[in-house]
Amino acid sequence: MGTAKYVMKNIFSQRGTQRDCDNGRMSGAPRATVATKSRSGHVTVLYTAPHAPPEVADDAYTALLQDLSAPEPSAVLFTSIVGLARTAALSGLLGFVAGGSVVALAMGCGRALAVWLIDLCVLVLYHNLEFFLTARFHPGKTSVNSFLVNQSLAYQVAMLAGWLEYWVEVALFGVAAKQRAAGMAVGLAFVLMGQAVRTAAMCQAGEGFTHLVALERRERHRLCTTGVYRYLRHPGYFGWFWWSVGTQLWLCNPLCTLAYAYAAWRFFANRIPQEEAALADFFPDEYPAYRARTYLGIPLIST
Repeated sequence: MGTAKYVMKNIFSQRGTQRDCDNGRMSGAPRATVATKSRSGHVTVLYTAPHAPPEVADDAYTALLQDLSAPEPSAVLFTSIVGLARTAALSGLLGFVAGGSVVALAMGCGRALAVWLIDLCVLVLYHNLEFFLTARFHPGKTSVNSFLVNQSLAYQVAMLAGWLEYWVEVALFGVAAKQRAAGMAVGLAFVLMGQAVRTAAMCQAGEGFTHLVALERRERHRLCTTGVYRYLRHPGYFGWFWWSVGTQLWLCNPLCTLAYAYAAWRFFANRIPQEEAALADFFPDEYPAYRARTYLGIPLIST
């Protein structure tokens, strides 16, 4: 019963009140929820909101409700995207990778390995920040998916391709060929700048920054125009684009640098115009002037 009550409260608290794109703010009255589990194994959900319960449309949450109604609700810990065991396992794995990398670096590993381990640490930091900031501003929507480790098969293939290119070229051309000071310095600068801008965007937009794009304007939806949004209208996208390219410049991967830049550019070239059209529709009086005085910061994308 304790497990069911905890999970249900975390899922439905504020569910349906904050869903937005890279720009804007959204807030609403949270829906406090309490769930109890009877001896027969069924879950009763009691809503304190005066209106109908929030619609649970996606399969993940429907599956969760089915799990909670099972005779053994503890299975949710391991099988659901909001299961605490899955979150703990992934966070533990990321911590082990980062901790092991730091220990190896402190012990004085070889130059080729050191460069790769620093890249791993950068990657772990990115995923942990995505989860932490989602939990900070959207506690009712936080799940193991909030780490974005499994955001897409293409993303996972890209990470593996970058590492594969690095080690194959180390084997073929030697360590010296893979450590070009100028390229690594530019790459590190892009990584730090990109991560800082994306993190600032998530903090300043708060509840308005999510990993999903809004298709309709909701009550109390506000356009965010302060902080980094004063200069960049999509700072989260800007940060991620330059962060991803920077990781490959740091590794001195010529092939993956070009591939990452093209893949990220193509994704945002399709996504940003659609999002800007929606924002112009949401804020017909504000958005045209805001768009005119701000920048995208991603090459060759015009809206």
